[in-house]
Amino acid sequence: MISKLYLSVFILLFSLSIFSQKYILKANILNSKSDVLVLSKYNFNDKNYIDSLKIINNKIFYKLDDFEKGMYNIKNDYLSIDFIYNKENIVMEYDCSKKEDVIINNSIENKILNDFFSFYETNNLSYTLLSQLQKYYPQKDDFYDDIIDKINQLNQDNFDYIDSIKQNYPKTLVSKILQLYTPNKTSFLDTNISYSNDLSKTVFLGDLIISFINTYQNKDYSKEQQEKAFEPAIDIIFETFDDNPTLSINVAEYLIDKFRYFEFDEISEYISVKTTKFAKDKCLNNAVLRNKYNKITALANVRTGSVAPNFNIRKKIMLHDIKAKNKLVIFWTSWCPHCEEFLNDLIEKNKDLSSDIKIITYSLDFENETWKEAAKKFPPTWINRCMCEDATEAIPDAYAVYGTPAIFLLNEKNIIIDKPKSIDEIDFLFY
Repeated sequence: MISKLYLSVFILLFSLSIFSQKYILKANILNSKSDVLVLSKYNFNDKNYIDSLKIINNKIFYKLDDFEKGMYNIKNDYLSIDFIYNKENIVMEYDCSKKEDVIINNSIENKILNDFFSFYETNNLSYTLLSQLQKYYPQKDDFYDDIIDKINQLNQDNFDYIDSIKQNYPKTLVSKILQLYTPNKTSFLDTNISYSNDLSKTVFLGDLIISFINTYQNKDYSKEQQEKAFEPAIDIIFETFDDNPTLSINVAEYLIDKFRYFEFDEISEYISVKTTKFAKDKCLNNAVLRNKYNKITALANVRTGSVAPNFNIRKKIMLHDIKAKNKLVIFWTSWCPHCEEFLNDLIEKNKDLSSDIKIITYSLDFENETWKEAAKKFPPTWINRCMCEDATEAIPDAYAVYGTPAIFLLNEKNIIIDKPKSIDEIDFLFY
């Protein structure tokens, strides 16, 4: 009787353990020279680290029970594999020596996606060739009508393919992804589709947004002209996602990061202002969204013409308390070569600095000693602060510091009048 009870308990526990391991990632990785893989999750085109996976005897095994649906990547120096996860087992095989396409089994999502792009590439190649022919053939030519008919048929084939996926697999993530590739007149943003928040967990929406923005590029424009030309594209994007604040904030953060990387500061600020206007009080009960919104708002608050955020300089002395015709606030780090170049130039010219100018440096160094050692070369008239003194102040966040050096020129009313990139842009500060 007791043995039967033990056996029953064992069977029950075994069954529960099997049930708890509901979804798994299994991979056979052949001929890899590294035995470690990095697993990451996509947020638009950016990858967020999740875990390091060990390859044992050419195989990996990983439980996916608690994972969100979305797009993931496993990568080392020899391979990079993207895959969609939506509550199903993933079984894959990849031979690093052959560099062939990954084989993914046991996954409806990935099979549909791979099959579609095989079809789409063929379809799109034909579409591109026919579109070129359409440009050169006169409309009166009989063949012109044939070209138009074939283009329309290709569009219809593409639409039918996507529609069949939506009908047959309505709950799949891939069915939402494929809607982005529905034929339309000008761009994917004109399609009458429902933009799901799930799309921000894949690379596809980000890719198509960038493709859309690139149509507004003009190689003959100056930087200022190009930033102005991007504004209508941004307006269209915000109109498209206007009824989805969650997606809008994600899109705004993504675009700001991309534009700031290429130092397109004006269009980055333009996006931040638009986001601040339409997203206020929307979806801000979500901590992650609220954090993103606060970062975007900070950028809007430090654009040229805004009052600079106040912060403690010395004991009981705030930035705004310092009386000077101009103040130069410099965010820097000891390990940043561009910071060193700018600061060395400024030190060299410091003797020519107007007496009515105050220099305030704010280091993002983590170690107090590292900062103090690096700051020893600064002139004694400079005011120096470090994040390591009190990281809770979050001053760099208030100034939306994306990279270093970040430089802000203030007037006597503490209004930001410029954000110079080089010493040449502030020549008027010197005698």
